[in-house]
Amino acid sequence: MMYRILATVASFWLAVPAHAAEKSASLPPLRLHYVSAFVGAPVVADPKPIDWRHSNALVGQLQGHAGHWRAPAGGARP
Repeated sequence: MMYRILATVASFWLAVPAHAAEKSASLPPLRLHYVSAFVGAPVVADPKPIDWRHSNALVGQLQGHAGHWRAPAGGARP
């Protein structure tokens, strides 16, 4: 019974033409404004590549790829 009432109401509501709304009731046109996330961002240059021989020598001085984590002689590790 309830479904029949709802179906009847829906049929009347759908039967109203879409153009029946008044023209004065229309909304004003949208004013969209886009702002890029990159406006004002700092310009960052790519790092300059270094020679692989220099990189290998530096890692050798540090005694391995994690040598910079080692505690200095006689010192405590932070």
